[in-house]
Amino acid sequence: MIGVMVPSVFAQIDVTVTPYKESHYMDELNWVTVELSKVVPNTNLCIQKIQNNIILSENDGKITYSKHGNGSNGGLETGNYQVRVFYGECNTENSFGNGYATIMFQKEISPVSKFIQDNYFPERIDVGIDYQKDELFTYHSIGGGGCVSNIIGEDYLGRSNSVCGIDSAVKQTWSSTDNTRKGMEIIITHGDISVSDDSKHLLERQPVNDDEFICYIAEPGYCFSDDLLVKITALGFGSFRHERERAIAQVADIWMPAIIDKIKSNPIPSQSKLSSLYSTQSPSVTATTSDDQWSSGDSLSIKNNQCGTGTFLKNNVCVVELTCGKGTTEKNGQCVVKESKGGGCLIATATYGSELAKEVQQLRELRDNQLLQTASGKQFMGTFNDIYYSFSPTIADYERENPLFKEVVKIAITPMISTLSLMENANSESEVLSIGISVIMLNLGMYLGVPAVVIVGIRKIK
Repeated sequence: MIGVMVPSVFAQIDVTVTPYKESHYMDELNWVTVELSKVVPNTNLCIQKIQNNIILSENDGKITYSKHGNGSNGGLETGNYQVRVFYGECNTENSFGNGYATIMFQKEISPVSKFIQDNYFPERIDVGIDYQKDELFTYHSIGGGGCVSNIIGEDYLGRSNSVCGIDSAVKQTWSSTDNTRKGMEIIITHGDISVSDDSKHLLERQPVNDDEFICYIAEPGYCFSDDLLVKITALGFGSFRHERERAIAQVADIWMPAIIDKIKSNPIPSQSKLSSLYSTQSPSVTATTSDDQWSSGDSLSIKNNQCGTGTFLKNNVCVVELTCGKGTTEKNGQCVVKESKGGGCLIATATYGSELAKEVQQLRELRDNQLLQTASGKQFMGTFNDIYYSFSPTIADYERENPLFKEVVKIAITPMISTLSLMENANSESEVLSIGISVIMLNLGMYLGVPAVVIVGIRKIK
């Protein structure tokens, strides 16, 4: 939201502040464009980032730049913040002019970055046991208005080698297991990726031919398509030629192909699908007002009850208009799985990453189509729910915090879910009872009988 001009003693120049995005997540890039009605020699811009009447950052920007980054998201909490721009001195009284933009910040990563994290980064089975990944992702800052430069190293012709249009970036590092300090740094970015106007020669030179990606494997290695850019940097390999060649071979032969194969086999879904997968809502600019000296009256209110494209007015707030996919419905501004009966499968959802995972869908369909269609099944589900929901929230939360525990749970429950597929053949009261008892006995045998036999056998050997 572009702010109303605030008059000052020397307010002779109009300052218009326009954000690249009126709302953004913590992993997304954002900046403001400043337009002046007049340029004064030897005069800079002063830019402040403010939330809840607290100045989080302040810096001077040279007028020769059209885009001025907001800096890092450090200190921001979910909610509106302002980027205030003064032309001249950093106050309303003595500046030549001033303006501001109100931006909505969501202190979580965007659905598209969550999808990239879950699906595109390699596992040890892809790259071998010489490296171990850092389980923590970071959200890399890309400067220059969402551009990366020198993607094919030094250009001896003096040409630019820039790719732009990056909206968000996720980074993961891997370290060697032999204490040699070698490693790999992987950055996967998303956006409307394009070659900058002064770098069109990049499209003419494709050392690695691919129908979808243009790749340059050097130090570092890059591959980019219309909506993704992958950068892999080999760390700690040294400056000797054979070390550099080994690093390039690692990127070209192992790491980059593993990531590109994952991307091609599982393209990024539509925005509505992402919203339903991760049960989230895009942040929206709300019509709140500040009680400080900057704004007064209704200076932040929505003009003429009009909202931007893709949003609508609800309770005097512009909210995102969601289009939910098959099997989901809108609830409190989010796409959620339709639940007409019973509760959710908390542990399975946490284990397999989504309410739309096939294993979770299988459990839900078994409950709705078989168990809840019979009297004995309803009675069983009533007792089961009382017990299950007494501990499942705790386990599901711990799974989300501990990836290793999540994998242990997945190994433990996958055989049980497989045996439950037998219940799909139960269409009557007697079949639900007979097949249900058989499945229970089968699981008791797997989870109690087999371990007991193993333990007794070990004791006999001793």
